[in-house]
Amino acid sequence: MTTTSKARQARRKAKAKVLPKPVVLPEIKPEYKTITIRPTPELISAQSYWKDIRNRSSIHNYEVNEVMNDLRTIVKWIYVQYNKLCTKIKEVAP
Repeated sequence: MTTTSKARQARRKAKAKVLPKPVVLPEIKPEYKTITIRPTPELISAQSYWKDIRNRSSIHNYEVNEVMNDLRTIVKWIYVQYNKLCTKIKEVAP
């Protein structure tokens, strides 16, 4: 015994949406004018410039050395903690 399926109804298409017209905004012009003034920086001599570079370099080197010392301390601490952990693990699970 064969059965026939019902015919599918055609779907209705949605109505096209009507888009509103774009709003044109009026152009607003500023009522003031920016005045630019040429800066007159105080120039330093080449000798003081090099002295400043050397000072900044020595400060930088000091800071880098302090960071390296801190990192050494951290690595030593981690090494000690790791060894303690390994010994405890060996005691628990020989």
